This record gives sequence, structure tokens and C-alpha cells, in this order.
Amino acid sequence: MTAAISSASPRASCARSWSTTPEPEAHGNDAGILVPLEEHQAHTEAPGTDLLLIDAALDRLGADDPELVRLVEMRFFGGMTAEEIAEVRGQSVHAVRHNLRYAQAWLRQQLGLRAP
Repeated sequence: MTAAISSASPRASCARSWSTTPEPEAHGNDAGILVPLEEHQAHTEAPGTDLLLIDAALDRLGADDPELVRLVEMRFFGGMTAEEIAEVRGQSVHAVRHNLRYAQAWLRQQLGLRAP
């Protein structure tokens, strides 16, 4: 089973681009590695949380603060660490982590989830 993200969403291309390894030769294989979405979700997502609900919540957050959405996309869709994000954005790691915690709390509240 695979989940679909609306192709109109800017996160759709991000999700597609991370579904296979971007540079297979760097990983010692000739083909990209496909990871079934449900296997990845089992480790990273709260039970019952729908990707479309997350997408809608990110759109609402983006209406107020598009920079927070970019941070969330870089961290959770792009798999970047706080240190990598800070370097790319020219910010302190502390500022990146602070903003990520704020965005996570906001998204949890919107999705009706509790903090871990």
C-alpha cells in the first residue's frame, strides 16, 4: 500500500524525491531503494495520522509562517539534521531547533496529538 499526496502540494515533489535514493552510485547499488510508505510510517507517524491531514495542517501553518514550513519540510521530508539545516540557512542550530519545536507543537495541536 502506498499513500498519495496531492500533486498540487509542494510537498508532493519532496516526498517523491526522497522515496528513492537520489544518488544510487553513492550508496553502492545501481537502482534506487524504494521504501514502502507504510513501513516508514510505522516508525515515524502516530497511529491514525493521515498524510492529507498533515499536508492541510502544513498549508495552514504556511499561511502564517512559510519559513516554519520550510524547516519542517527540510527536517522531516528531506531528512536533514538541525545542524545541516542551520548551515544551509545560515542560522544557529539553537534557532533551528527552537523553531522546529514550535512548529511541531503547533502541528500536534492542529492534529489533536499529544507530545511524546
